[in-house]
Amino acid sequence: MKKKSGFTLIELLVVIGIIVLLAGIVMPNFMKQIDKAKKTRARADIHSLENALAMYQVDYGVYPGDGDVGGTNLSGANHNIREDGELEDMLQTSGTNGRGPYLSKDIPKDPYGTEYKYTAPGSSGTHHNPLTNRGYDLWSFGKDKADDSGDDDDITCWDTETD
Repeated sequence: MKKKSGFTLIELLVVIGIIVLLAGIVMPNFMKQIDKAKKTRARADIHSLENALAMYQVDYGVYPGDGDVGGTNLSGANHNIREDGELEDMLQTSGTNGRGPYLSKDIPKDPYGTEYKYTAPGSSGTHHNPLTNRGYDLWSFGKDKADDSGDDDDITCWDTETD
């Protein structure tokens, strides 16, 4: 009789079991790195927006939406940063006397697919902001996409964590 070469069912099940075990060990670490990268990107986006807001404030003396410049009032909480395109227009188009634009590209959505939130003037009551007398608040609700008043996953302009 001629013996057939190949793998037995037991050998295949053992190999599949080892692969599943290794995947179970690696995947949680991989997912943590993806979340860390998203937080880093959100912080970088917020930093870029802060720079644009600072340049705007130097030129006009107020932050966008805080006063009569542009005729827009963005006070209150949870305004999408691209609300009706007004803030985006303020930062991306040339103003009077050759001022602006302050952003060279479109305002992105946060890494979780929602828009960054903005309010001017800022307040220490919004999302447990520890800073007082700040000209604006700028934040992302983070992974859960929920307005949960400064929960751990929220990414804010006053947050200095680097995890």
